[in-house]
Amino acid sequence: MPVLPDVSTLFRNLERNILRRDRISKRLRQLYHRVSKEEDYVTLVEYVKSLRISRRALLKVLRELREAELYGDYIDLVETMVDYMHAVGIHIEREVLIAVSEILERSELTKEYVDEIRGVDMVELDELMRELGSTLEFIRTRARS
Repeated sequence: MPVLPDVSTLFRNLERNILRRDRISKRLRQLYHRVSKEEDYVTLVEYVKSLRISRRALLKVLRELREAELYGDYIDLVETMVDYMHAVGIHIEREVLIAVSEILERSELTKEYVDEIRGVDMVELDELMRELGSTLEFIRTRARS
């Protein structure tokens, strides 16, 4: 059985991941509003890939959080961040990815990534939504006990 990081490390990982994802989403939103040349399309793809890597890291942190023994002083903070991602963050990401996929369809160079966004990223977002809900429920149950 792997040794899990302590709660403070998990909290920092969660916080860093959520802040990074927000920055990437914000940058994607800014970029797709001003796409005008081929390099911009390639940059959009790179940001989509960064968001995907961050999403997978968040899934890992959420699973580790559910295995942590005690949350201590972190329980309210963790609950707030997970609740934010569940209620807001994931919907922002979905909207941004839908808009980016529509933009990427315009360029022959990036058209292939549209199917990837719709087939990989949207499926992963559904999985993330389930994991966020499970983690939130777990945290709330633990807080009551």
